[in-house]
Amino acid sequence: MKLDYSNLHVVVTGGAGALGAAVVELLIDAGATVHIPAHRAPDTSKFPLARNERVKIAAPVDLADEEAVRTFYQSLPSLWASVHAAGGFAAGAIADTSLDAGFVGRTRRRTNLGECGHSVDHGYADQSNGNAES
Repeated sequence: MKLDYSNLHVVVTGGAGALGAAVVELLIDAGATVHIPAHRAPDTSKFPLARNERVKIAAPVDLADEEAVRTFYQSLPSLWASVHAAGGFAAGAIADTSLDAGFVGRTRRRTNLGECGHSVDHGYADQSNGNAES
């Protein structure tokens, strides 16, 4: 199946991370323009996709800050999709993990992103060619 996302705009939170970068690569290979909110601009030697003209990185954007998320989404053109791959991982014993750094922090990010999700066009994907329709 060939995906055609030409002229479509997609947000990928966590787009510079391992999982997010794979999603970004798939989307740009299919023709999409990808918008990545980031705490800081990624090092292009570690994230070479940042050099692609259809990868737009907005930094700094703190996904735990509702106003920052709202401002980011309001600055974008009409979106076809918003993919949420942001998250954090730190190895360690569960007893040494604080509630705020773990579950609460991730929940706060999801809540902020969900509240701003109204910015995404509410179309559906045509299963035959992957194009969005209203």
